[in-house]
Order: sequence, then C-alpha cells, then structure tokens
Amino acid sequence: MIPASSPAAVPAASVSLEILSPIGSAQSTKALTVVAEKPPQAHVEFGWQYMLANPVLLAGAIAASVALLVGLLTFSGVAISLWFAHKRMRQELAAAAREGIRSRDHSRQQATLDRVHSREEAVAERQHSEEQATRARLMEARRDLYSEMIEACIRMQGLIGSMPTMDLLVEEEYVTKTLSELAVAVNKTWLLSGPGTAYKIRELHSQLMELFGNVAASVRPLQGLKGRIAWAQDRVRNAVAERWKIVDALDNNRIYKGDDQRIANELRGLLKVQAHIIDDCTKIVDESQEELQPKVRRIQESMLTSNAQAMLQIQSVMAACREELGLEGDSEELRQQTNEMHARAMAMFVGVVGEAHPPSKAS
Repeated sequence: MIPASSPAAVPAASVSLEILSPIGSAQSTKALTVVAEKPPQAHVEFGWQYMLANPVLLAGAIAASVALLVGLLTFSGVAISLWFAHKRMRQELAAAAREGIRSRDHSRQQATLDRVHSREEAVAERQHSEEQATRARLMEARRDLYSEMIEACIRMQGLIGSMPTMDLLVEEEYVTKTLSELAVAVNKTWLLSGPGTAYKIRELHSQLMELFGNVAASVRPLQGLKGRIAWAQDRVRNAVAERWKIVDALDNNRIYKGDDQRIANELRGLLKVQAHIIDDCTKIVDESQEELQPKVRRIQESMLTSNAQAMLQIQSVMAACREELGLEGDSEELRQQTNEMHARAMAMFVGVVGEAHPPSKAS
C-alpha cells in the first residue's frame, strides 16, 4: 500500500512495501523502501529560497551569470570574427584561384602570341633574306646588261661616225651585226630596268636609230663614188701584184734563158700595160676622192649636233642606270663637266674634219 502525500508538504516521500513469500513453512516478510525524486519546480524554489537567504551566494551567482554572458558574447564575437575571416579567406583563395586561372590563361595566350610573333618574324626574316638575295641577283644582272647596252651604244655611235667614209656594201655584215647587238641589248635592259630607266634607254635607242637613218640617207648618194674608188683601188692592187709577177719573170728570163729578147720585149709590154692601168686607176681614185671629200665633210659637220645630243642622252641613261644600281646617279658638277667635255670634243672634231677634208678649189 502506497500512502498519498502532498509534494509541497514533505521534501521527500518514502514508500514502504511488504512482500510475502510463499516459500517455506514459516512466513517471512521483506520490506522495500523506495525514495521518490523531488520534481524540478521544487529544486528551483528551493534554490531561489536558499540564494535569497544567502546574499553572498546570490551575488556570486549574479557575477557568474554576468561572466558567463560576457564569455558567451566574447566567444560569439570571436566565432563571428573567425567566420568572417574564414569567409574572407575563402573569397581571397577563390579570387587568387581565379587570378591564377586568368594568369595561366594569359600566360598561355601570351605564349601563343609569342610563338605566332616569332613565327611571323621568322617568315618575315626569311622573306627579307630572299628579297635581299633576289635584289642582289637583280642588281648583278642589271649591271651586266647596262654595261652591254652602253657598249652597244658606243659601237653604234662609232658606226654612225664612220658611215660617211664607209662602203656600206662591203661592210654590210658589220653594220647588220652592230644594229642587231644594240636592239638585243636594249630589249634585255627593258626586261629588268625600272620604268624611268627603260623610258630613257628606249628614247636613246630611238634617237640613235633616227641618226643612223639620216646618215644612211645622206651617204646613199655617195655609194657610187665609193664603189668607183673601191673598184679602182682593187684594180691598182691587182695591177701591182701582176707587175711584180712580170718583174720576177724578167729576172727568170735573164738568169735561166740568157735574156731572151723576144720574151723580154713581151714582158716589158705587159709592164707598160700594168703601169697604164695603175696610172688610170690612181687618177680615178684621186678624182673620186676630190669629189667625195667635200660631200663627206658636209655630212660629218651636219652630224655633230645630233651626235653630241646622242652622247648627252647616253650620259643621262648612264646616270639613271647608276641610280638603279644603288650608286649616286648625277650631280651638277658632273653635268657641267659633261657639257664642257662635249664642247671640247666637238671643237676638236670640227678641226680634225677640216684638216682631213680641206675645201676644194671649186667650193
């Protein structure tokens, strides 16, 4: 049996139980005492009553509570600071990772750009080297062609200057060769020279060909006199050779045949015939030369201005060629010197022509 009691009246309740055991002959009774726990409200009320009864304990409890609150606030501040620090550190690590990725990507892009730039520089350097080699070969080819062209122009001028006294029929092969060499040289230079130089070279070629045509038209009427002179000179050479043969025959007749008069008279008659041929042909040559010289001199005098202009054009072409070869082309001093040299050459040529072809009595 458990008696009921009020929890507020008694601090602790004890319950006694009697247990009857059927075992054995004698009855025995065991008592079990159970102490019931107090409810939580009782402990709280008892604690408050105890602290109110002891002010020192109350003050200590208040101080402990304040210290605990301060500790909690401090711990909370530290925890919050650590959380913000951890968050900031994570943000910094993430930013550093993003920066590292960007830096790595930038490094890769920069490395790619460097490789592309290096490859472009290598290609440009190779192209520049090839262009330099090509330009060097072009300059060498131009130098050879310009030299050949200038030599052909000088030979053409020599041909034009000798045409008044030249037998064109006899020297036809030389004339044709000189003209063809000049045309070939001009066409070769036109393939490799610049536009300005090509224009000057073609203009020079046209000027020389025009001068050649004018001189050829002027000397064509003289071809008959030149042919007569050539025929007479050939007869003189043959007569002289025949005369020496007759003289040898006279010597052989005197030595080996005892100076046979019949043979000697025939040979002397042949000598007279050859002498007449030589005299007649020499007279023809002299008369033809007297008729030819004034005409040749007039043609040569008329050629001076055109020949001087052609020489000046050659100098201009040479200056343009020097500029294309990377050399200094021309200057005021060189141009003035060229003009003075041509003036002196023309004066000397006029004097030489006048001395070589004095005016005839008829003129």
